Amino acid sequence: MRLACFLAVVCGVSLRNIATIFTVLFRIPVSKSSVKRWIDTIGSSLPSEEEILKQLLELKKTNQCHIDGYYPMGTNNCVMVIKDESDRILITHEAASENGDDAIQFLQKIKECGMTVISAFSDYSDSYVKAITEVFPDAKFQADHFHTAKNIWKNLKKCLLEYRRNLKAEGEKNKDEDMLEIASELWKLRWILLKKPSNLTENEREKIEALEKRDSGFISKFRSIIGQIANIFGLVQFSRREGNSFG
Repeated sequence: MRLACFLAVVCGVSLRNIATIFTVLFRIPVSKSSVKRWIDTIGSSLPSEEEILKQLLELKKTNQCHIDGYYPMGTNNCVMVIKDESDRILITHEAASENGDDAIQFLQKIKECGMTVISAFSDYSDSYVKAITEVFPDAKFQADHFHTAKNIWKNLKKCLLEYRRNLKAEGEKNKDEDMLEIASELWKLRWILLKKPSNLTENEREKIEALEKRDSGFISKFRSIIGQIANIFGLVQFSRREGNSFG
């Protein structure tokens, strides 16, 4: 029963897959409905969401919150989550979607439990902005670290590719072989150029320095901006594989 709850609640494994694991690994044939009953049995002894939130607030008062939405595997519903500045999960709320009305009801619930929010963080979702403004009108709203960094990365990448595209067009127009070679090199090194300076290998650093000597000055300015942003956010690396965001 405990293993089933751990797999479903903590790891987000679907009920069908949990039943398969029990059957194949432990030779215990179970159905999805049996797993669901086990989870409900353990959950029935827990305090309500509101009671848990009140106990958490008694342990440590908080007036900052991070609101986000997740879609767990094996379900069709959204689970909205409120965390505090220490990344404690304070309360969750299952809803059909992340629309404005559901988000407003969720924030209203934490307000009724005694939580007063003066600073709120979220993604760029209009629903969350509207909900925070309506329930906590005096709260300051700010896009969270992840989505801010992701947005910056996206625009830097766009700027780099646009410069390369214009350089190639200008080279073709003027039949300038040097410009065309630089444009080709920019394409080959595009992911390296988006790396945090401290994460570059010696070979990568040499390639960038060689390109900077041939370029009109854009690359050196671009790399300077990358270094400044990395210092501001304390980022480890621009990651191509992690959702086009800062790693």
